[in-house]
Amino acid sequence: MVNCSVETPYAEDFMRGLRPVTLGFFVFLSLVTLSTCGLFVELWVFLSRNVSSTLVKDRCLIVLGLFPVISIAAQLGMTVPRAATLVDLITSVYTGTALFAFFHLTVAYLGGEEQMLQQMQRVDSVLSVDAHSPVFYLGIVMGVSTLLSLYVFNILMRTGLQIADHRYRLLPKYSIVMVTVLINSLQPLLIEVLTAYSVIPCTAEFHWNGRASEFNHMLKVFEAFILMLSSRRLYRKPYPLSETESLSFSNLHYIQ
Repeated sequence: MVNCSVETPYAEDFMRGLRPVTLGFFVFLSLVTLSTCGLFVELWVFLSRNVSSTLVKDRCLIVLGLFPVISIAAQLGMTVPRAATLVDLITSVYTGTALFAFFHLTVAYLGGEEQMLQQMQRVDSVLSVDAHSPVFYLGIVMGVSTLLSLYVFNILMRTGLQIADHRYRLLPKYSIVMVTVLINSLQPLLIEVLTAYSVIPCTAEFHWNGRASEFNHMLKVFEAFILMLSSRRLYRKPYPLSETESLSFSNLHYIQ
């Protein structure tokens, strides 16, 4: 049984204490991070060539930037344990920026502020969540988490989903952003509880009380890659919206 140390190790001491197998795993995580960044660059090139609307293109890139930022920050937090709090702060700040960018992206998808407000007047905003909608389950988790501040944003998004052009795949895009927010908010707390009750015990490599952040960052590298891969399928599509073109609302669904 390895006793947990209160003091977080320096990066040099931590890396020196890794066994060859664990060190090889860290190298593998670095390759996963590079893959996430590579997917982002590939999407950047695609959007630059295929999206004529500057606003849509820029906001898409900010939202998609969530995943390389999370992955790089997690990689830094793993290799430099004493920087864990700083990189978590950077991730949280960028997540807020990405949420704001996704709001602007949604407004653009709905044809701009004027058209969005005009169309939203014709549908009802339901404050209770439909049990058959994926947003229902997101709402449950959000309700018991620290994400109560997103309640109004969630109402707006659910209303927008009723009038958004299906070509823009707004629901899955929104779901991915929400999953990312939940991962950043709830996963550290869950892992912290597991370490507090020694479900994740101290080991030779991870022998300090703050080892929860180390495992959290490891998971985030994989999660960022999966979310980046999923986003690629959604964003790497032709974009009919140009700088001056408005969306068609021929697929409106009215709630009686």
